[in-house]
Amino acid sequence: METLKKINAEEALQGKPRPHYLVGEVEVSEDLNTLCGTAVFPSSDISVGDRGHVNVAHKEFAIWSGAHILADLNGLENTRVTDILPGRIRGGEFRPDVPARMELQISDRRGSERIARGVIRATFVQGEVISEFGYEWIASKK
Repeated sequence: METLKKINAEEALQGKPRPHYLVGEVEVSEDLNTLCGTAVFPSSDISVGDRGHVNVAHKEFAIWSGAHILADLNGLENTRVTDILPGRIRGGEFRPDVPARMELQISDRRGSERIARGVIRATFVQGEVISEFGYEWIASKK
């Protein structure tokens, strides 16, 4: 991925819905359609610690944190899911407190003057464990 910029995730997510699991810098592609970064799901988060493993919902919160960053860069707001696409989890459970690499890609972008639509796909890798997710989305143009 050719990087346009590196963005501090914590700063970019200020004022955005929580929880935030993206940490440090994220890399964004020149075309503003790909974001790569690190997600950490801390055991100190009661919803992670009570389970002893990372739940699908935690990963989805990290995905939407990345989606909010890409939306801002693309001049979009009010991003919403319109459909959940097939995904998969291979290799076991994600462990708390262990960094996971996350990559988001926006594709199939289309829309009108006021509305944008597309598909967002996300992949998480933590050692040999891989999780993949996909969603159709809609957003308003700023």
